[in-house]
Amino acid sequence: MDVVAAAPRDKRLLIGEAKWGRKPLSRNILTDLVQRNQRMPKVDEGWQTQYVLFAREGFTEALADYAKSMGALLIPLDHIQSTLRKA
Repeated sequence: MDVVAAAPRDKRLLIGEAKWGRKPLSRNILTDLVQRNQRMPKVDEGWQTQYVLFAREGFTEALADYAKSMGALLIPLDHIQSTLRKA
């Protein structure tokens, strides 16, 4: 896990992973992140977890479909770069 953030008032967690490889990320990256989160100490009932992946080379279609089904965010490097240029 490269990113862990908590919003206590909203009872929300953000848990993410960043990958710098030269291939698009596959579904197993998100599956692994979810499994590792389940092994962490639990927060109180009622908290929601938002997953996010950052990738240099983007994402496979299978990962995009899986992420969409669970509400995970996928952020490619080009999106980060364009956002920083605007800032």
